[in-house]
Amino acid sequence: MDYKIIEKPEMILTGYKVHFTGVPYGEERKIQEGKLFETTRAKQWLLRGAKGASGDTGTDTCLITNISDNGYDFYYVAELEKYERENMYNSAVTGFEYMREFGFENITVPKHTYAVFTTVNQPSPVEEYIDIRKRIVSEWLPANNFEIANAPEISVYHWFPKNEREKRFIEIWLPIIQK
Repeated sequence: MDYKIIEKPEMILTGYKVHFTGVPYGEERKIQEGKLFETTRAKQWLLRGAKGASGDTGTDTCLITNISDNGYDFYYVAELEKYERENMYNSAVTGFEYMREFGFENITVPKHTYAVFTTVNQPSPVEEYIDIRKRIVSEWLPANNFEIANAPEISVYHWFPKNEREKRFIEIWLPIIQK
């Protein structure tokens, strides 16, 4: 498996969460994540629009936190500019009184070391993502004397338009520490 080790600086991300059951690399995730992406489009579009100032509206970012026997928290997030993040609920700026109903929150992801793995470019990289995530835990971590750290796992989905679907890929950012 190709990977790179990166020191990621602290980030403040804005998004919403859903609690998923099962494990972050199981079949349950694929089903729950698909449902989340299909049923929360307005929230996704709002966050994509808010980050539009950065020009990156074709990338989706998700976090996994609080992994336990009862499942884990799955966040859909965007890295917004400070102005957008601070004024998201300001009706004088947005023109809307109901913004709080979206349930957005700011999540601070501390500075941490990540092992970053990438799927190959293909129209639908989700299946490969699940396979790579399983292999990281069962093969790569033990073979490289690392363990998963107590920090958010990050998934970055690079979704190109339909006419460029074959370029799509997913990055898996796994927080690690040396054993």
